[in-house]
Amino acid sequence: MVTFRLGQETATRLALLPVADRRRHRRQDWRAAGMRATASGRHDFTGLEVGPGALLGGPGDYQRPPHFDGGIWRYCVAHLGGAQALTEAWRRRLEARRRLDDPFQLARLARAVGLVQAAVSRLEVVALAIEAAGADISVSAACIDAAVTDALLARQLVEEVCVEVLRLSEAALGTDAHMTDQPVERLRRDLSLFIRQAAPDARLAALPARRWRVAIEAGCSIGELTRLLAVTADRVIGIDVSGVALEIAARRCADRPNVAFLRAELPEGWPALAADLIILSEVLYFLTAAEIDRLAARIAGLWPADGYCLLVNWLGPTEEALQGEEAARLFLARLAAHAGPLDYATGGGAGYRIDLVCRTGAFSRERSSCGGSAEIPDAAGDPGYPAPPDAGRDG
Repeated sequence: MVTFRLGQETATRLALLPVADRRRHRRQDWRAAGMRATASGRHDFTGLEVGPGALLGGPGDYQRPPHFDGGIWRYCVAHLGGAQALTEAWRRRLEARRRLDDPFQLARLARAVGLVQAAVSRLEVVALAIEAAGADISVSAACIDAAVTDALLARQLVEEVCVEVLRLSEAALGTDAHMTDQPVERLRRDLSLFIRQAAPDARLAALPARRWRVAIEAGCSIGELTRLLAVTADRVIGIDVSGVALEIAARRCADRPNVAFLRAELPEGWPALAADLIILSEVLYFLTAAEIDRLAARIAGLWPADGYCLLVNWLGPTEEALQGEEAARLFLARLAAHAGPLDYATGGGAGYRIDLVCRTGAFSRERSSCGGSAEIPDAAGDPGYPAPPDAGRDG
């Protein structure tokens, strides 16, 4: 499935397109260590003609509640399937090594199995609620919001369960968990990438150590990073397209009087505020190239001379026209075109890319004390991350 827009339409459409032509597939674009068996990469649909039978639904159905946010339960099913497969491969490896009767090993394995089974049970309830809410045209908005809220919270639960299963399997198997000839190694590597989003502390660690006047976080979701930003900024504005996610975020940040939330679609909904910190968190690849250009122009027109912009983009496959890395490069190029030469650094972690950008001459090497890394590696020496047009080099 791919997303697209017809002509001057503003609403996103979905289509089911053929991908059997291997000449159009570019697996070399997938550079992450995990999920290689999925044949991830990019597919070139240029010049492909399809009929109306390829269309799924109508304009705007893609973002219609409860499925746009609540449909995350489908990803969670895949995550838990990976956790179950890892647990079974772990059990077989212990059996092969005749260690399955070790009480300490059994305790770890039992905990992993119990966590996964509990998460599966919870996810079944969430999935049924989302599908029921979507199928009933008379269902109230409050019921839809409640179902979506449960789905978003279930996503957090599933990630925590998978992280714990990964930890337990590595503790149980030791170096065996990292041997490339063992099934556990591939399953562990794939699952650790598949569940992962850019963590809030990794984003904070990329920022200069300073006090911010106004911070805008686009793609704030349920407010995990927003709450942390409130400590280092005088004013924080969280933006998201999901009203349900923003309700959760508002409750989470209720004790932070300097935080406010805005439901808006970008680029048109970008607030007219001079923010010295802008975070675009996994939103760029939802936009078209033209929308990215308009967003860059709006940001450049309001960006203070000492301002910073932090981009966070998932590098895995998406159902959007632009992939994460492509969207990041395009935004950097258009921001440079509208704001002038830029200093920048690029880094990230498993499956995601982080870019820190400012106007030339304003770059700071001091990083926030929050998070797990001291700085983002300079992208200038990495041929995989070429400099955007007209961008200056950091340092």
